[in-house]
Amino acid sequence: MRMGRKEKIALIPLILCVLIWIVPDQTTPHVSSSSRMELPEEITETSPAISEARWQPGIELPLLGVMASIAIFCLMRIQDRLQDRARQVW
Repeated sequence: MRMGRKEKIALIPLILCVLIWIVPDQTTPHVSSSSRMELPEEITETSPAISEARWQPGIELPLLGVMASIAIFCLMRIQDRLQDRARQVW
């Protein structure tokens, strides 16, 4: 199966979502074991400060990319069908 221009365009959201999912965010502070010792006692492992520093996107992000790619592909196919009908009428 050969991928045309429209199929490649439809894959852009999927590729971007997978890249964001795989590549770690460099702006998120990573909590090392040495910095945990310096934290106040009221901040524990379950506190929002620690959990936000460790947050990584889940499987939802690639699924969003798949759904967006499928939607774009379907809309492009519908557009092609409408253009073909319009050409047949004229």
